[in-house]
Amino acid sequence: MSTDVSGMIECRPGARLAGPDDEDSVRDASEALRTEYAAYDGSADVHGTTQIAWAEPASTDWQEADSSGTRSRDMVAGDRTRWGPVWSVMRTLGELHRADNVRLVVWFH
Repeated sequence: MSTDVSGMIECRPGARLAGPDDEDSVRDASEALRTEYAAYDGSADVHGTTQIAWAEPASTDWQEADSSGTRSRDMVAGDRTRWGPVWSVMRTLGELHRADNVRLVVWFH
């Protein structure tokens, strides 16, 4: 049995301009995200959701290897993998709006 990952990148653009207490900078799931997830919600196939702010991947040691010493994070999920475009978008948004105001929300199905 295989697992697919679906998700969206979200950004709190108001946080940079008006501050974290501004009502437009609240970190709730966007309407677009809720609509996309609704197609999977309630399905027995959905078995988890998670999120990560760009601050974490931005500060990750991508050269660190697994316990066998043969595979690094960069080899598995770095810029030259299928995750590369995701990191590129998050990196750009993080530069514009700060790393902690950009997040990836995913669900597994």
